[in-house]
Amino acid sequence: DLTKPSDLKETFQTAGAFTNWPKEVPALGDKSVNFFKLCTDLGMRVMAAMGRGLAGLKDPDVFIKSHQLIGTQKSMTTLRVLHYPPLPPENEIEPGQLRCGEHADYGSITLLFQDTMGG
Repeated sequence: DLTKPSDLKETFQTAGAFTNWPKEVPALGDKSVNFFKLCTDLGMRVMAAMGRGLAGLKDPDVFIKSHQLIGTQKSMTTLRVLHYPPLPPENEIEPGQLRCGEHADYGSITLLFQDTMGG
């Protein structure tokens, strides 16, 4: 809903084959690609378990086979990093403004990680 104020968060998102990293943060590319690969491996393990655990599937590898293009330009798989900075003073928050408004995650699964640092 474009009539509502934007969320109070910062987002960095990448998808598909990784190129064109910001020169201002030289380590970002390598660290992001490495984390993406770790998440891909974990996601594949989760989907393999789903395939084995769901009764009645003709092919327990159906989820794995459906995600062969992860990490290519033909995949919609996304790595999104979110940061929730400290809230501004109340008089700077617009009516109805949220940290993370209503939304739908797209795709097969969402891996959600939280560090020990708030925000």
